[in-house]
Amino acid sequence: MSPTRENLHQMLDVIDNSEIPFVFHMFLKLIPEDEPLPDELEAIKTLDTSPENYIPADEIDWDNLEKY
Repeated sequence: MSPTRENLHQMLDVIDNSEIPFVFHMFLKLIPEDEPLPDELEAIKTLDTSPENYIPADEIDWDNLEKY
């Protein structure tokens, strides 16, 4: 039988809480890091990074995000 995502979920449920950080970092190492695509790099260059375009996190109305 090959392992499935469901098997992984079941195993995670029985891992001791003290081992969660280790398992988390192990999983992170298995996720490939993608290099940004050329169009993504161009889009980043065109961002307006003026401070007036940002809302400090403590000023965000998290219950009404649709107004942003």
